[in-house]
Amino acid sequence: MLDSDRFDEASANIGTYMLQGWILTDEQCPQPQCPTPLLRSKDGKQKICVVHNLPGKSAPKDNFEQSGFKQATANEPLDRSMDDTAHQIDIEEDDEADEFIRRVNEGSKHDGSVAVKRREQSKLASERIGQKLLQQWTLVNDICPSDTCYAVPLVRDQQQRLFCVICERSYMNENTYLQSVRKREIESDTPKANVEQPPAPKPSKCLNCTCKRRKISIDSAVDLAEAEHNGNTIMQDVNLRDFDYDLEDPNFLSSQLQMLKPNTQIDAPQPPAAINNDDTSSYLSARSSLLDGLKQKVDKLSQDVISIHDPVAMVKLFEAIKSGSEAIEAYQRIC
Repeated sequence: MLDSDRFDEASANIGTYMLQGWILTDEQCPQPQCPTPLLRSKDGKQKICVVHNLPGKSAPKDNFEQSGFKQATANEPLDRSMDDTAHQIDIEEDDEADEFIRRVNEGSKHDGSVAVKRREQSKLASERIGQKLLQQWTLVNDICPSDTCYAVPLVRDQQQRLFCVICERSYMNENTYLQSVRKREIESDTPKANVEQPPAPKPSKCLNCTCKRRKISIDSAVDLAEAEHNGNTIMQDVNLRDFDYDLEDPNFLSSQLQMLKPNTQIDAPQPPAAINNDDTSSYLSARSSLLDGLKQKVDKLSQDVISIHDPVAMVKLFEAIKSGSEAIEAYQRIC
C-alpha cells in the first residue's frame, strides 16, 4: 500500500502525464505493494508507472522486462513524451504548445499539500452546489475567475446572477449587464405620469347673472320650448358649468317656477279718455288676447318642467319661461 504522500504524488503525476497525451490503462504496476495503474504512450510503445519509472528513479529491470513492456530509463528527459505530442501540432501552433508544456511542468512541481487543498475545496464546493441546486439554482458552464478558487463552477439564481460558493462573490455576464444598463436608460427616459393638474375654477353661483347666457327673444324662446316638449331635437350651446344648482331638487324647481310665474296681480292700465267705447273694447280685447296667449304658453312650459328630466332641456325651458315672463311684465308696463 502507498502512504498518503506517495499517493498524492502519484495522483498529481498521473494527471500531468494524461495532459501530455498518455493513456491510463487498467494494468497494475508489477512492483510488489504498488497498486498504481500503468500509463501508455500514444504510440503504444512505452508503459510506465508514475511511482517507479519517473526520471531520476530506478526500478528492477527484470520485473518490467518480464511484464512485456519497456522501462523508462533515468537518463530519458521528461520532454521526450512531450516531443511525441508536439510532432502532431502544426508549425503555427508551436509557441502555444511550448507554453502549454511549460505550464504542465510547473504544475508537476507543486507539492502534495496543494493537491490536498484542492481536494478539500472541491469537496466543499460539491456540497454547497448541491444545496444551491435544491434551492432552484442552476449550475452553469463557467468557472470562478478568482485565483483562490480551483476550477469551481458558478451557479445562477432566479435573478440571473452568477455566484461562487467558495469565495461567495457575485458575477454578471456581458448579456445580463447590457440588459440592466438598457433597462435603466429606458426608465430614465420615460416621463413621469400622473402630473397634478391645476384645479378647475368653480362655477359662478349667481343665478340671476345673464352675462354668459344666450339671449333668447320671446318668440324663439317659446318656439324652442314647444319644440323640445314635442320631442324635436334642437341643438343649442348651453354650458352647464355656468349654472351651479341641482336640477333634480324638487324645492329648487318649485322656487324657480314661483319666481318665473308672471305677476297676475298687476292692475291693467286704463285706456285713454279720448278713445271711444268701441275702440276701447277692441284694444282691450286684443291686449287681453295677447297677454292670455303669452300666459298660457308660460304656464304650459312651467308644467312641462315637472315631467322633463334632461338637464339640458330643463335649462332651455327655464330660459324660455324667464324670457316669456319678462315679456309679459314689459308688455303690461307699456300698455
